[in-house]
Amino acid sequence: MLLPPADLFGAFLLASFMMGITPGPDMTYVIASAARKGMTGALIALTGISLGCMVHLALATAGVTALLAAAPKAFTILKYIGAAYLLYIAYQMLTNHSKQTADTTSRPHSTYFSIARRGLFINLLNPKLGLFFVTFLPQFIDPLASSVALQTLLLGLIFVGIGLSFMLVAAYFTVQSSSTVANMPRVQRLLRFFTASLLGGFAVRLAVSEL
Repeated sequence: MLLPPADLFGAFLLASFMMGITPGPDMTYVIASAARKGMTGALIALTGISLGCMVHLALATAGVTALLAAAPKAFTILKYIGAAYLLYIAYQMLTNHSKQTADTTSRPHSTYFSIARRGLFINLLNPKLGLFFVTFLPQFIDPLASSVALQTLLLGLIFVGIGLSFMLVAAYFTVQSSSTVANMPRVQRLLRFFTASLLGGFAVRLAVSEL
């Protein structure tokens, strides 16, 4: 069997849905990208975020991330790098808005690549994501399954898919309301400040987190 028993799988889906609706730095970034670049920007941000998730899931499935859990120094270094990166993005949102607007007009493809790259590194530099897969997924794995690794990978893909679906819905509603906000510069500034503050808060939480 590739899936755990029905009761265990139901519990997994419920837990995944509850965590999927919980905002994190990746959802915050997707919403910010949707507000600035519409659905195209949101989808590109989701692409980068998805790649970051896939890397962590692959490492968790292979058991490599478990080694990180046993190496507190490596975890500490990586979490500080991740926190610094989130602060860097928050700073850019607050200070580089006019420059980003100019870059969008002259180099749209370069801008989209930057959006995807940031989405990738937001998840890639978050060691808690990999450790989450290691600690969360085994609770729903059937130890009698023919391939535990394959079951882990499948559940991980389902979890990532649920999370990305919620981000896509959030991006859609952001785009629907952006036409109204576009003619309200003060509201735009408040939204940028709010988004940057959220990313800063996630950075602090990541920096002070423990194994």
